[in-house]
Amino acid sequence: MRIYKDILDELSMNSMYLIWKGQNFFCTPLDISGNVWTVAVDADFTVEGLCELIVNYKDKRLVFSCHIGTVETDAIIISSCIHRCILSTSVSKEDEIEFIKKVREVESQQYKWNKRKEERYEIKFDIEAIQFSSAQQQVILAEETLPCFVDNISFGGAKIITYESRYEVGNRVVVNYTFANPIEVIQVPSYIRHIISLPKKDDSERLIALCLEYDHAPLAFQKRMTSFVERLNASKEKTENAI
Repeated sequence: MRIYKDILDELSMNSMYLIWKGQNFFCTPLDISGNVWTVAVDADFTVEGLCELIVNYKDKRLVFSCHIGTVETDAIIISSCIHRCILSTSVSKEDEIEFIKKVREVESQQYKWNKRKEERYEIKFDIEAIQFSSAQQQVILAEETLPCFVDNISFGGAKIITYESRYEVGNRVVVNYTFANPIEVIQVPSYIRHIISLPKKDDSERLIALCLEYDHAPLAFQKRMTSFVERLNASKEKTENAI
């Protein structure tokens, strides 16, 4: 599970550091897979062996025993090395158990959402189930913002209809999804994977379809998608039972 700020917020992780041979090193989580954590450690040398991983969870200080080793040096993160921590499975304190349980729940959600990335759901102008505040959404490329309409959507991408502009395959864009109940705007960074020119009618501006792959769909968006799919399934089940 790749770690982003919204996942740290969901896990109520304020900060994290390592204690190794009496020295403290600030670290940033990059990926979590079970009891294996990949972290960027604020050190310009190898940290290996037994250590303690300190997690500031809510207003509590949690201590986990772990074994750490270097994975690779990251030139992007100045004065940091990428390390792999293997956490001890022996956790006894209530707060530590609560935290690990929360991590497992979020990791399980991410796994389920990743499995459903390719399942597409048609939207067009039927916005009730997904609870868009309007059929018209926005797509942003650099400093240009254009209206768009969602043709279909999934956990991993979307097909949107917008006006022809400077779009190219590989461009990074941001889609502003505006939801109702409650009102919420969620920005989803995406990459253009395919561009389809649509037939032009009279003298109107030419429309195109952008096939997008999300770079990172925030948790808030994934929760909205989960609720949307649940409503679709409930409606389908109700219709089948009525027949």
